[in-house]
Amino acid sequence: MKIAVIGGAGVRAPLLIGSLAKRAKKMDIGEVAVYDIDPRKIRLLTPLAEALLDRTGAPFKFRIAATPQEAVQGADAVITTIREGFEAGRARDERFCLDSGTIGQETTGAAGFAFACRSIPTLLHCARLTFDANPEAWLLNFTNPAGLATEALLKAGFKRTIGICDSADTGKKYVATFLDTEPARVRTRVAGLNHLSFTTSIQVDGRERLPELIGDEAFLSLAQDVFPPAVVARLGCYLNEYLYYFLLPDEALARMRGEPACRGEQVAEWNAALLDRLESKGSPRRRSDALADYFAYVRNRNETYMNYATGGVHVLPSDDEEGYAGVALDFLDAIHGAGKTEHVFCVPNDGALPTLADDAVVEVTCSLGGGRVAPMRGIALPDEALKLVERVKRYESLAVEAIARRSLDAARAALAAHPLVGDETLAGRLMDGFRRLQPAYFQDWR
Repeated sequence: MKIAVIGGAGVRAPLLIGSLAKRAKKMDIGEVAVYDIDPRKIRLLTPLAEALLDRTGAPFKFRIAATPQEAVQGADAVITTIREGFEAGRARDERFCLDSGTIGQETTGAAGFAFACRSIPTLLHCARLTFDANPEAWLLNFTNPAGLATEALLKAGFKRTIGICDSADTGKKYVATFLDTEPARVRTRVAGLNHLSFTTSIQVDGRERLPELIGDEAFLSLAQDVFPPAVVARLGCYLNEYLYYFLLPDEALARMRGEPACRGEQVAEWNAALLDRLESKGSPRRRSDALADYFAYVRNRNETYMNYATGGVHVLPSDDEEGYAGVALDFLDAIHGAGKTEHVFCVPNDGALPTLADDAVVEVTCSLGGGRVAPMRGIALPDEALKLVERVKRYESLAVEAIARRSLDAARAALAAHPLVGDETLAGRLMDGFRRLQPAYFQDWR
């Protein structure tokens, strides 16, 4: 199997390559090709990936492609993990939203829309290159906002596209950690949208444990620390952490505005500092020092994730080191395997949530096997959860249409429909600001 990674010199790329190496033999991975447009990151981060690869005996051919066409040629799977506008674009979006009085978060709300405006045209180009060269390949999209971007790809006709996210099924991982058991013994049912999903069932060895777990203060402290226990009890589900912005929007906005830097500004600063440190290591003989710096950086990012919501260090589940690479590999392993298995992905609804259109992309537990992926039907959401999903899906569908048409009026309507914006005047100001901050991406919008 050949895997191509577009955006393959991002700061998480070394972890991806390390995960691929661990599973290479089982999955018959023979080649990994990466492409990125940032020459400094290629120069400084790919040696870390190579060092991690060496630790496992270099089980596949690893190469840096000069063009995206070269990367995807002959690929069985293409992972897209791009950041149009780089870290500075994210930081500008988030700061502008917060200064405008609305939540600024790169995957949720207005900043997520701005990111989608930059990302989706490039993703569509990547998809055309992928499927022109390899009609039977799979495209696994990790680029945020993952659900919205995946819907744009699917509606453009790229049907062998799956959206992946490492926060989609964290309930399973936290339960395994909390109960000190193997994740394979935990079975969940998840439904909603990307970064807006609800886990309605958690079974361990066939026994339902969700009510017990969400009534346990120790479990809530570990796994639902961004929510007051009463909110979890009211909904009766394990909640994706990004629901914090929707269920407690006033608190979220106040806390985010009270921080000295938004998350995008923090990440931009940390990434720049990491690259400077790696530059100072220079010689390949100092790879061990560079890896130590890199893993310290990863720990810092993980531990400070949503710290304005938790008020302290965020604890990841113990088996989370694979991140999105693990989700991508779970899909590829299952889709090519002989048996059937279950995982959570962003896929066309196809009746999973009956009040949504069949072609609307949802994040839901799927059945995989025999080359097919199918969303599970019959996962009932609480009324409050379903109404929120319906509102956000309306925004997402309007946003996909606005970006496809390059329409300013449609963009304003989409933003106004978002629950975290909800106002036509604010939507207009936000769209004017995005165009001013990132003019190159809106030149042909009318």
